[in-house]
Amino acid sequence: MDSLASIREFITGLLEMKGVPSDVSDTEPLLPTGLIDSLDVVQTVLFLEQNYGVDFSVRPFNPDDFESIESIHRLVE
Repeated sequence: MDSLASIREFITGLLEMKGVPSDVSDTEPLLPTGLIDSLDVVQTVLFLEQNYGVDFSVRPFNPDDFESIESIHRLVE
């Protein structure tokens, strides 16, 4: 599975646990619209660190990186 598909699967899983339909597009705003919240961002950070080696202890945290599935994917790339 490529990284975009893996990230999409993770985010849609988070949304489904909250009762949000999982048909979110890759460009749909997540954090700005409240589809994901700060706890979801923490879970996503852990997912990215464990699966893609993104090290947030050396990379400045930027909420814009979590605006959409596409922006999260850009962070990994």
